[in-house]
Amino acid sequence: MTHPIELTTAAAFEQLRGASLKQPVKSGEKLGHGLYFSWDTEDGDVSVTLDSSPGSLFSARIEIAKSPAWFTLNIALGETGLQDSDVLGLVAEISGDQPASLPVFIRSAFPGGGHGDTWLMDQLAVGASPAIRTLLHTAAPGSPLTGDAVYHTLIMNLPKESGTLTLRDMGVFVLPNSELTAGTPVTLAGYAS
Repeated sequence: MTHPIELTTAAAFEQLRGASLKQPVKSGEKLGHGLYFSWDTEDGDVSVTLDSSPGSLFSARIEIAKSPAWFTLNIALGETGLQDSDVLGLVAEISGDQPASLPVFIRSAFPGGGHGDTWLMDQLAVGASPAIRTLLHTAAPGSPLTGDAVYHTLIMNLPKESGTLTLRDMGVFVLPNSELTAGTPVTLAGYAS
């Protein structure tokens, strides 16, 4: 069964693939269903101009005149939850002017206010040449990702420097623990131990 996170993100990415964006965007302005840049508008001076063609997500020309306290790309995962030991995966075809490692976390908004952040163990590597990168994160018992359904947002911390960031494609998936543990364990040699 398809996880709600997969449905929510697939709809957002499909909307972007079909669009032709050639425009400046403001902090918090939706690019598609639940996908937006966010930055510190009080202390930072940032401009983001998108240039995309159908079939890809976007290329963003970023100008940083004054460094913001934060600068992120946010992707709504929706109101849902993971079970203990479910694996959340992120696959991105990404490139940028300067090599960078982007920290990624998931912010979970709790009913009545407050939030919890879950940092993915690995960072998203960005190089000058387009490359497909994969991040995997296992939901730990007691983390904000597990338990009752709450609203989750995947947040990528972006470099606070001028340049171009191109996101050709992206996908988010969930591997339920029940499917990962089912069946006979297989070794690297390909047969049951």
